[in-house]
Amino acid sequence: MIVTPNKVVFENWIYSLMLPGELGYLEILSNHAPIMTVIKPGKLVITSKNGQQITYAISHGILEMSSNHCTVLADAIEAISEIDIERARKAVERARRRLESQSIDLNISRAISSLHRAENRLKLYNETLPKFNAYSPEKKTGQSA
Repeated sequence: MIVTPNKVVFENWIYSLMLPGELGYLEILSNHAPIMTVIKPGKLVITSKNGQQITYAISHGILEMSSNHCTVLADAIEAISEIDIERARKAVERARRRLESQSIDLNISRAISSLHRAENRLKLYNETLPKFNAYSPEKKTGQSA
């Protein structure tokens, strides 16, 4: 089960779950030993029993595996196919401006966290979706490299 404060994102039987833990990426399979770990921002990949994969951008959270049941509690998670690339770009710019401002009332850890979340969404969008997506310079100009 994958849950955020706003909704249940995924609840079904799967073959495997791969996500970024505190010490690096880990894969959870059926009958995995009990484990609890911190989740870092990165890519979460669910592989169904028929081999189909669903990829998400995940932010901070916690994973708990016990009794052959896995629970992921995440601050935010977004399917790669649903990422609003312009919104993510604007979020990166906004977070960078906040950090550069060095305002007295700036919550630095929150600004850094926002920057990492937005950068993660941009990175995964660019890695995962087809090379010639709607935001490709080649597609906009009609030229190829």
